[in-house]
Amino acid sequence: MAPSSITLVTVEALLNLLVVEWQKCRRSPMGVPISGVKANDHSALISLRPLIMDEGCPRNFNDFYSKAKLLSALENRKVAFEWYSRTRLYYGCSSVCVIFTEFVVPELMRRGINTLPVSSFGEEGSDTIHLKNIKIKEIKFTPINGKVHTLRMTHAIFPPNDFQVEMGSHNALHCSETDRIFDPSIGQLTGVMKPKMVRSEQQYVDEFPGNVIIIYDSPQSDIQAQKLRDANESRIHKNAEIHPSRIAKRVADAFLSSNGTASFCDHCLGLPSSGSKLLRCGNCKSEYYCGKSCQVIAWKSHRTKCQVTLD
Repeated sequence: MAPSSITLVTVEALLNLLVVEWQKCRRSPMGVPISGVKANDHSALISLRPLIMDEGCPRNFNDFYSKAKLLSALENRKVAFEWYSRTRLYYGCSSVCVIFTEFVVPELMRRGINTLPVSSFGEEGSDTIHLKNIKIKEIKFTPINGKVHTLRMTHAIFPPNDFQVEMGSHNALHCSETDRIFDPSIGQLTGVMKPKMVRSEQQYVDEFPGNVIIIYDSPQSDIQAQKLRDANESRIHKNAEIHPSRIAKRVADAFLSSNGTASFCDHCLGLPSSGSKLLRCGNCKSEYYCGKSCQVIAWKSHRTKCQVTLD
């Protein structure tokens, strides 16, 4: 399986693949939107019918929006996408970062991949990063101006479980030799799906969607505890395919293959809808989308790249 339309073997491409594979395997339900009440521009109460990917969860944003647009709080496509991203990534920062450093990196190094370039689109110059120098950072923060996003997961048996960002911790990846930071799950706070990359820790703090209290190296005890939790998921559900080591192997296989087959949406990182193929940009023919909804939202950011590709 090829890494979508990505032809450059970069850290960003690798993180995209990891998020795609992690979504497919996570056992914490994502789900179908069933109700929504918008309080203001930064707060809403969104109820979902929890489902995991292999039990009918929307495979991509286009599937999600076909239900969400019927709800008053989610009828706006852009707002619905922000909530889609939060439902996909919530409580995922630690798991994704640990799988990357503790499983994906060792898997690639076993295959002789020790360094990777960083995409330099829109920047001057580029970096080559030694994978062994990427470590996990922990960020303690509070929201800016009291902006709070509330997500309510509802279930027929269990009581509602509110995910509310009021004060908390977050995890990201930091390269000690270049000071770059990669955040594969920033979208649980900002409502985007694709990982974010910034040039320095200071830039990351300045742009973080909250007041950063402290940022520090994640303790080994926390990393080992997350590894154990993720491994236990595989044991509890009696499914070896969701073990972090298996996820890492599939990510590495996809990352190193190049058969030209698009496997996920370039905007929402979702899988093709059942029985459907991804749509390809008719201009540059290098970006793929799950449907019109993602293509429309992505055009603002894709336009420049699309024109450069044509030139």
